[in-house]
Amino acid sequence: AERTMALAEAESERKRGAQAMSTGLFKWKPDLLAAASAYGRAGDAFQRARRPADAVECWITAADAASADGQLTSAAVNLGKAAKAMDSMEGKDAQARASVLFEKVSAAYLKEPDLVRAAESMAMAARASARSGNAAEAERQYLAAADLFDAKPDRATYATKPLREGANELVKLGFHKGAMAVYARLLTFYGRLGQKENQHSVVLSRVVLLLHAGDEVAARQEFEAGLSIEGFLHGRDGALADDLITAYKSMDEKALREVTSKRPFGYLDHSITTLARALKPEGHDELADDAGTA
Repeated sequence: AERTMALAEAESERKRGAQAMSTGLFKWKPDLLAAASAYGRAGDAFQRARRPADAVECWITAADAASADGQLTSAAVNLGKAAKAMDSMEGKDAQARASVLFEKVSAAYLKEPDLVRAAESMAMAARASARSGNAAEAERQYLAAADLFDAKPDRATYATKPLREGANELVKLGFHKGAMAVYARLLTFYGRLGQKENQHSVVLSRVVLLLHAGDEVAARQEFEAGLSIEGFLHGRDGALADDLITAYKSMDEKALREVTSKRPFGYLDHSITTLARALKPEGHDELADDAGTA
């Protein structure tokens, strides 16, 4: 009964929205405000009636009307509802469409401007892209989320959240090359913030990715580049990185297990910790990888 009532309400509101958008002899232009409100209510009702596809369509129409009427917040909210509904659907096509919608939400918030919400929405777009299997698009969107704060040094801390979440998500899904690029940008922002210990952790994470790819030389180069960061050489993560590379190069699986079982490895992103503890000595790693320097 509840679904039936919700469906009746949805159809009524959708009809009201269509009427508001119509023009005629005595109505020269659409009533965008009324249309946005009606289509928004229709989307909510369709959602309660468990008709997500219709809900998404109505919310997008509501957002278009609101945007045309200059109601940027309303447009962003309705697009956000549509994006989240698509994101909850199964299938890579749904995730890909959700990504497009989340990026539009980001653009809407950017016009206000609300950089924090714009960045959060762009990060949601990236997560949806990653789940759809589009690693390149996910990498671009995670970096774009951080870039919103690139020219605002006083808000650089907001850039670190999408970057760290992005790196963890990309590693978890096996998109290691993209993770390397995201970690590289994260390293830059931590440097601007003077967060040396976080920089150390990023270097160690990149070393793990490179060793997982079987590139001990690049891992050593990454370690040596990290020496330019204050405190890395004699710090916890610097020592772990050095020990890890040494154990890997010597093909000593027992030593690898001893290094990666140390408690500080548990402080890294979970996906990196898991990857580190799955490392095998050079010549014994059967896992393909696409990690590379960035």
